[in-house]
Amino acid sequence: MKVLPMFDSLISTFIKEEPMEIAHRICRRLEEQQINIYAVVDHQADMNALQVFSYPAFTIMFGNPRIGSKLLEKLPCAAIDIPLRIAVIQAESGQGSYVIFRDIERLFEQYIEKVAELREWAQEINRTLHKLVDQSIHNHKWEE
Repeated sequence: MKVLPMFDSLISTFIKEEPMEIAHRICRRLEEQQINIYAVVDHQADMNALQVFSYPAFTIMFGNPRIGSKLLEKLPCAAIDIPLRIAVIQAESGQGSYVIFRDIERLFEQYIEKVAELREWAQEINRTLHKLVDQSIHNHKWEE
């Protein structure tokens, strides 16, 4: 099984630390920025409970209702793509992790065709996601 197949719409970063540690750091960064965390799914724990194949992986679902409101005001059907998600999965070698998120501009391509002003919004979210992941990996303070 290939852990990280290549998809143009996914942005990934390798980190030498374990998935649980990285997931915790990302959650701390989100909380520091007062970004709502709606759920953290521990896929391995869920699978272990059923005694089926399991893999160290977390999905963090989060969002900002002010930004979500702007999106849904323009395109209510976009609710299918929010809240945003970041995945943290164990590397194939068993050492280290990948942090993965969707390129929001790519994800929202069809929405942007209908409402052009969403492109700037999607670009800003991409910058924020890159910054969040980078500062979580390097354990730096959030800087504006």
